[in-house]
Amino acid sequence: MSILKAKVARVHNKHGKKPSFDKENKDFGNLERSRQKSPSFIGGLQSNNSLTIEEISRSKTSHFQESPHKKKANTSINIMKNYCRGIINFALSRIAIKYLMPLLLEQKSDLETFRKFIHSRKNKINCIKQLRKALLAIQEDNVEITAMKNIFKEITIIFLKFFAPNWIYNSKISDKYAHLSYRFKILRRVKNPQHFTYLHGFEQSS
Repeated sequence: MSILKAKVARVHNKHGKKPSFDKENKDFGNLERSRQKSPSFIGGLQSNNSLTIEEISRSKTSHFQESPHKKKANTSINIMKNYCRGIINFALSRIAIKYLMPLLLEQKSDLETFRKFIHSRKNKINCIKQLRKALLAIQEDNVEITAMKNIFKEITIIFLKFFAPNWIYNSKISDKYAHLSYRFKILRRVKNPQHFTYLHGFEQSS
């Protein structure tokens, strides 16, 4: 995290600007913690505690029999789901507004229209295919949808660049290192969503 802050500071100092992400990162982290302590989340934990010993035993047996390739695939799927959730929550947060406003003005749109666009896709954006679909403008899209996709792409880049490390640190994600290691790989694909079709083999194709 300190390395990221140092890099951001160097970029801003180069242009005579002081970085101002610390407070916003803290605020977004607090929002994430509050969201995860909501009744629905706690209820989810309680329902998991009702598993029988036999079910837990079967789960453990299944885990140990899982092949390395399948385990890696499941890890990638879970990482993508978590990132999609973080991106959506950030895009709809009050902290994102100051970054959205210049983008909305540039696209001659407004905050309400953007939020409607996100809300209508919120429950669908949980994998690479759906995230790519929300980022990549196609010929059939009208002017408004194209503008919304461009804005969503830019706010996703901002999240991945400046807010993702703090989001990971403050979340209940168990494998924080794996999520951090995928961050820049996902960022590169978001910048070029036409190539965002998988997570496996990122090392070979990045």
